[in-house]
Amino acid sequence: MRVLIFILGITIGQNSIAFDRVFYCIYQDDLCIKSHEPVKIDKPDINGLLNRVSVGEQNFIGFVDEDGVVIQFYVDAPDNIWIEIPSPEEKGSYGKQIHYREMKSIVKDLKPPYMRYIERLDLIFGAW
Repeated sequence: MRVLIFILGITIGQNSIAFDRVFYCIYQDDLCIKSHEPVKIDKPDINGLLNRVSVGEQNFIGFVDEDGVVIQFYVDAPDNIWIEIPSPEEKGSYGKQIHYREMKSIVKDLKPPYMRYIERLDLIFGAW
């Protein structure tokens, strides 16, 4: 029994229980975390944050991986969300329009490295 609990503890430790670097702005709540000062958000708390972000135009939320790659979601209108991965080296970003339920699904399963989501989500490059 003790061995099983120890093994489960390792498994849980390997699966992230938090997003370590998150930034967002929820204008209707006057609540902003700057992209250069991201904070840790526990995974159980992320749905509430996504709900608040999604209801206000121009709200956004972004996640930064260990390599400094950002995946961010910008609310154009409720249920009309722009997802993008900026690529400063290419002087542009990869993105597309998605719906709120897609954003929740992506964030629920979000795991680094974030660059792989360019291909996985069929994001399209646009120059700045």
